[in-house]
Amino acid sequence: MNKKGFTLLELLAVIVILGVIIVIAAVSITNIMDDSRRKATEATAYAIIRTNSIYSLENSYYESMNVLDPRLNYDGDKPDYGIVQTNEDGDTRISIQMGDWCATKGYEDIEITITKTSDCDMS
Repeated sequence: MNKKGFTLLELLAVIVILGVIIVIAAVSITNIMDDSRRKATEATAYAIIRTNSIYSLENSYYESMNVLDPRLNYDGDKPDYGIVQTNEDGDTRISIQMGDWCATKGYEDIEITITKTSDCDMS
């Protein structure tokens, strides 16, 4: 007698293989999404720096400014909160929180530092 079909062992092997593939895909997708959020935070921080620098120098305004201030008209995602300030020399410092990502830059820093934290230092 010749029976057609799959054995229980063959079906379990296929289920295990599919499970491994799903786990690998989920981890990869999570990493891609996390990297996208980090890059969005960095792009937003640079957009805020450019906008604040222009506003400060055109208006001789050198005080700290909330990054959600309507005077800062920039494209991109809006951060949860943060501050930005440009000094009279045109140097800018910034600290913003976007979800789990914190972007900071001091006056003397050339680039923004991005860290994953739920508590961004706003000093």
